[in-house]
Amino acid sequence: MMGNGGTLVLVILTSIFMARSHTKDFKNLIFMESSDVTLWCGKVTKFKWDDLIYIVWSVSTQSNKCYIGLSPKPYDTCKDGKKLHNSTDGVSLSIPNISMQDEGFYICDLSYEGVTYNSLNISVSVVHLSTHLESDNGKKIAVCKARHTMIEPTLHWEPPLSVLYSYFTVDYNNASSTIENRVYLDDHFNIIELVCVATYPSPMSGSVRLKKTLQLPSGERFCLRIKEDTPEKR
Repeated sequence: MMGNGGTLVLVILTSIFMARSHTKDFKNLIFMESSDVTLWCGKVTKFKWDDLIYIVWSVSTQSNKCYIGLSPKPYDTCKDGKKLHNSTDGVSLSIPNISMQDEGFYICDLSYEGVTYNSLNISVSVVHLSTHLESDNGKKIAVCKARHTMIEPTLHWEPPLSVLYSYFTVDYNNASSTIENRVYLDDHFNIIELVCVATYPSPMSGSVRLKKTLQLPSGERFCLRIKEDTPEKR
């Protein structure tokens, strides 16, 4: 027998599937691990709060499926720190300190008087991007690593550098993959910092770029092996 919370979720989901008129939007979002994330569902300019019937976020990750909603009282079967918010800017779901365990699909269903429901389907990917310095026979090496589980990025440095090598590894312990990019730094010119850029293909928006800065030790002098960019087709 289901409790009141389970019954409420069942009633809401049943009404969603039986809805006769609706709109749907799809998004593919990529976030840096450990960042605080806000997912938006709808705009308050589209309706009055008095007309609200329900809001429900359906969260499907690799290890869990749960619901967070308001109908009209709040309920939460996720209980993992995710919170539902409503404000003058709209309806949102906050995910503090996002991790790869939060990767998955987030579906927001919003129902109000005059419109049966508005459905937003969001694919959420999380990446761990890191940079550090290594030493090889007295030479400094700038290293950039991107660990991911869903979407594989390409890596490059800004300013553009001649890459020593890059390689791909798989971590079987947590089903994640790591791609790495290295470049030698020679002792000639003053360099303050380098930026590693991870570019992810996105069918919705073309591409998404995340950046991680590598601060070089003060007082050291480096020369970068700079390469010319290959012209891209427009």
